[in-house]
Amino acid sequence: MTLRRAWLLACIVLLLAGCGFHLRGSGGTAIDLEALHLAAGAYSEIGERLTEGLTASGVILAPNASDAPYSLYLSDERNSRRGIATTAAISVAEYEIRTEVDIELRAADGRVLIPRTTLVSEQTYDFDVDRLESSAEEESLLRREMRRELAQQIMRRLASVTGRDGPGDQKPDSIGPGAAR
Repeated sequence: MTLRRAWLLACIVLLLAGCGFHLRGSGGTAIDLEALHLAAGAYSEIGERLTEGLTASGVILAPNASDAPYSLYLSDERNSRRGIATTAAISVAEYEIRTEVDIELRAADGRVLIPRTTLVSEQTYDFDVDRLESSAEEESLLRREMRRELAQQIMRRLASVTGRDGPGDQKPDSIGPGAAR
């Protein structure tokens, strides 16, 4: 019986590894940057998550744009919530929450590497009038996760601009929609 369980466990592990499954947060984003100027609002929670991720990747955050080869601008961090389903009593049963942030990456010489782009994260959750506290807590947890997700999206964008495929490869002049090549 134990041999049978061992085979079953081995098959499950191989199946999960073969489909690309990995735990959330495992595997870092390789960013080929020594320094970056991050311009975000003083109370930007996405900026805080991004600061943590960049620092963990070994990127030095420069206080001024003139001290870094790139400047990343975060602006217009927006949160919204709307009811998307109702109960028979015409009260909200489900909400959709949305967090958006605008980003732009510029090189020290003024070239726009990532034109102003809006990144979005959306989630839905069930709303229970009888459990207001737990619904509010669920929304708070989802918003925190959405900010983390947006910070990871930004890190991936930075990695695509600053990463290299191999020795001697050139970094692209710009990426994104409408970018001149």
